[in-house]
Amino acid sequence: MLFKKRKTNISLYTKFSSYRRKRSTAYPVKERSQIDRVLSSNPLKRSGKFFLYFFLLAGLIYVGYLIFFSETFIVTETALFEGETRIDHDVILSEVNVYKGKLIFSVQKSELTRELIAKYPEIEKISIKRRLPNKLYVYIEKYPEVANLQVYVEEVQRKYVLNTMGTVSLADAEDANLPYIVMDREKAYNSREQVMTGTQLEDILKAQKLFEQKFNMKIIDILYLEKAREYHLRTEKNFSIWLDMTQDYKAQLSKLKAAEQKLNIHTTPLAYIDLRIAGSKGEKVIFMRK
Repeated sequence: MLFKKRKTNISLYTKFSSYRRKRSTAYPVKERSQIDRVLSSNPLKRSGKFFLYFFLLAGLIYVGYLIFFSETFIVTETALFEGETRIDHDVILSEVNVYKGKLIFSVQKSELTRELIAKYPEIEKISIKRRLPNKLYVYIEKYPEVANLQVYVEEVQRKYVLNTMGTVSLADAEDANLPYIVMDREKAYNSREQVMTGTQLEDILKAQKLFEQKFNMKIIDILYLEKAREYHLRTEKNFSIWLDMTQDYKAQLSKLKAAEQKLNIHTTPLAYIDLRIAGSKGEKVIFMRK
C-alpha cells in the first residue's frame, strides 16, 4: 500500500514573515543603535541648528535695538486729514503733535481717539494710522453743518454755523445755503459750545421743511426762544407760526392744515398764528390779524 506525502500549503503571510526575519538579521539591534548614534551626532546637522538659533537671536537683538535704542521708530511727522484734505493749521493737530519724538508703538490709538472725541464734540468719526517707521496720521470726519445761527447780544450781532448735534461748528461765519436761526442772548457762544440738542435742532429744521411743503410758503428765518422752549417760523408773508418745542411739530402743523379752509393764510393779513395751545380735541388754533 502506497502513501502519498501530503503537501503543506505555505501561505503568503508565512513567506512574508520569514522574509522580514531574514532581513532584520542584516543589522543586529546593537549595531543599528550604533549607526543611529553616528547619524545623530552628525556635525553638519548640529552646526545647522546652531546657525539657525544664532541668526534668530541676532535678529531679535537687532529688532529690539531698532525699537528701543535707535531713532528709526521715533515719530517725526504727524498729519491731520478731514476727508481727503490735509489740514495744516488746526487746534486738533496740536493735540497730535505732542507725540512727536515718542516711540510710534507707544501711541495708544483707542485712548487718543477717546480723548479727541471728548474734547472736540464736532468730530463724528476718527481713525488713527501708523505709517511705519515714523509717521502718525489722524483722519477725522466732522458732523455736517446744517444751520446758521445769528445771536444778538445787546444789539450786537454774532454769526455762527451749527452742526447736526446743535453745537457751534464755526464762529464768526455763515453759509448762505443753510437755514437761519435767530435768537437774543445775554452773552455770545464760544466755539464748540452746545446751543441746543441735536434732536431739538432736527425738529426745528424738519418743521420748517414740512410747513413749506404743506402750505407752499417760504420761511425766511426761525426765531428761537431758549427759555420759553418755543420757536417761531417767520414766513415770507411777514407773519409767524408759533410752535412748542416740547410737542410734536407734525401734530401742531396738522391743526393749521385742518383750519386752512376757514383761515386762508395766503390772503389774510396776519401777525401770527399760535399752534402751541391744545383744545379739548387738540385742534385749537389762535391767531392775530394785523
